Amino acid sequence: MFFLGQTSLILNRKFFIFLLSQMILVAGFSQTRISGIIKDPKGRAIPGASITVKNSFDGATSDSTGKYSFSCSDTGIQTLTVTSVGFRSIEVTFSNTGKEIRLDLQLKEEPNELKAVTISAGSFAAGDSHRGAVMSSLDIATTAGSNADITAALKTLPGTQQVGEQEGLFVRGGTGQGNKTIIDGSLVNNPYYTSVPDISTRGRFSPFLFKGTVFSTGGYSALYGQALSSVVLLESVDLPEHSEIDASISPIIAGVGTQQLADNKKYSWGMSYSYVNVALYYGLVSQKPDYFHLPVFHNADANFRIKTKNGGMIKYYTTFAYNGLGMRTQDIDSLNLKDAFNLVNHNWYNNLSWRQPLNNGWRMTLMTSYSTNLDNIQQQVQGSDNQPRYFPDTTFMQSKNFEVTNKQNLTTGKAVFEKKLSGLSSLRFGTEYWYTYNPSTYNDTLRVLRDNLISGFAEASIYLTNELAAQLGVRYEYSTLLKESDFGPRISLAYKTGKDAQISAAYGIFYEKPDNQQLFFTPNLKFTEATHYILNYQKMNKDQLFRIEAYYKLYNNLVETIPIGINYYGYKNGGSGYADGIDLFWRDKKTFKDFDYWISYSYIDTKRQFMNYPGKLTPDFVATNTASLVMKRFFTDWKAGFNVTYTFATGRPYYNFMINNYGKYYTADEGRTKDYNSLNFSCEYIPSLGKVKPKTFIVLFASMSNVLGYNSVYGYHYSFDGTYKQPITPPASRFYFIGCFLSWGVDRTQDAINNNL
Repeated sequence: MFFLGQTSLILNRKFFIFLLSQMILVAGFSQTRISGIIKDPKGRAIPGASITVKNSFDGATSDSTGKYSFSCSDTGIQTLTVTSVGFRSIEVTFSNTGKEIRLDLQLKEEPNELKAVTISAGSFAAGDSHRGAVMSSLDIATTAGSNADITAALKTLPGTQQVGEQEGLFVRGGTGQGNKTIIDGSLVNNPYYTSVPDISTRGRFSPFLFKGTVFSTGGYSALYGQALSSVVLLESVDLPEHSEIDASISPIIAGVGTQQLADNKKYSWGMSYSYVNVALYYGLVSQKPDYFHLPVFHNADANFRIKTKNGGMIKYYTTFAYNGLGMRTQDIDSLNLKDAFNLVNHNWYNNLSWRQPLNNGWRMTLMTSYSTNLDNIQQQVQGSDNQPRYFPDTTFMQSKNFEVTNKQNLTTGKAVFEKKLSGLSSLRFGTEYWYTYNPSTYNDTLRVLRDNLISGFAEASIYLTNELAAQLGVRYEYSTLLKESDFGPRISLAYKTGKDAQISAAYGIFYEKPDNQQLFFTPNLKFTEATHYILNYQKMNKDQLFRIEAYYKLYNNLVETIPIGINYYGYKNGGSGYADGIDLFWRDKKTFKDFDYWISYSYIDTKRQFMNYPGKLTPDFVATNTASLVMKRFFTDWKAGFNVTYTFATGRPYYNFMINNYGKYYTADEGRTKDYNSLNFSCEYIPSLGKVKPKTFIVLFASMSNVLGYNSVYGYHYSFDGTYKQPITPPASRFYFIGCFLSWGVDRTQDAINNNL
């Protein structure tokens, strides 16, 4: 038994050794050598790439030259997986036949936000939330001459006109109406204070309300419409970083506000109020108009913000404004008469938005807004005793006495759904609805405009690589008032040509309803239309930006004026025109230590036939050449910063159009104004700078616009018979401002140093 057991053990050992040798033999036979090089599409080696055989432990990592090599023991058809950070993973099948395999592979970059090309044609980004921002929100607030007005700061960028006699942004040959302001995706119906004769009014919103601003000079996204030239997209702040209380005081303004952040940082609320009274200022600085009611402004706003689950955000913002003024100017048709203008304005704006991530890469954004604006305007012809003068209906002077009550109500709703695709690519689509109700009374005549504007849009952002991206969109709109629809394609492309450099191109067709005053008289007008072609080159790094952009715009269906009688007009869509030009922009924070500056230049060639133009002429709001130089320097040792802006524009054309015996317009007089020059200066002193956790953060601010007192001429008014013309000039040669701004609960020291607060 012992012998048999021992023999069995010996046989088992021999059998084990035999099996082991066969396994080694088989393994040795099936070992396959796999090698190659991993490169990107430009032939550059990719080090550190992971190469593995699926469902096995075989694999390797590429070296500094992109080479890899390893042995594979599994037989048959196998799958090789290659991955690397910043690149799209790939899978390759191969057959293990025992022979050496050579696999040279190529990985495509996975587009990422830091490296990917940006579609920049026709668009300037500003604000801390935007990569590639041209200006921060504090830049907007402290650009000399802007006095914290967003529009005034944007006028230092190329593509804009220096129009000082009316509000709005005039962009690349377009009127002020051709620019629209959007807050959190919703249209703002009255972004500026109500027009005053020959005086440009400022915007209603502070730049500090927004974390981001995008100024599109053309070719903008399909998500927005009803802007023939450009849009200003404002994105409000989410939750504040800290709770704070702010106050401001100056000879013309006093204000107080607060932002309160919950302890759990899940919600916040805030409110502010400001009062503006220029009595003291106008008593010291004489004005051209004779104010019988000095301008007074009351502004109040409130907000709340709630962070929802999964990173969503609900934001509500409301603002109320009341202002009034009355002024007299010399009547152009008589040396003994005056024109007295009186305005009372009420404005209330509300904006509610909900941004919410959904499952499977979806995101939903819902927006709604409501605004109402009421203007009560009285215009009188007065004598030297400041008492009204009345005239028979048969004379044109009678038309200078009128009362207007104009109410503008706008309700909007918008839904946008976005699907995250691979990499940075995404798909967006949605719908938008505007309901406008505008009753207007002229003397005793009531006219009412109602319109339902329904829109649908879709847009895809496609990032093929970090070097190549496209944005394809389309927008459809239908107006119940016009009984007409439009269909506008939008296409943008961008290609990275080298380190920090890229070229972009954009094309789109854009539509806009005619002005309300035109629709009151002729409600069956059509959409006006503009086609944009844009080509852009941009080179940008952290401290420097160079940008050159060429464009061509083609206008169709512009509104023309049809004279019917004295002070009676009709309108038709028959006008057309074009605009082409080139814009240059250079910003540099690197060349000179602690010195930041930018230079912009615009050239435009444009002609259009619209309104009462008898033919295609350069519009009277267009200067052929415009340039701006903005400089900023903060001295930490002095606790002070200094800012200078110089703007130049060649003269603008002016015309006097009159009606001949055949009822047609003709040019009775024309010319060009003198060149425009403006040198603006501002400075700030921060006494709390350098103190350890100061309880109160203090900024003392002073500014002077048009330092050299240059007498600008924006155009001319003509007497009824055309024998006399009167220049349109600013109400004062200079504007001064001094103020003290206080903050409790937040230290803005770094803002002051880094952003020229």
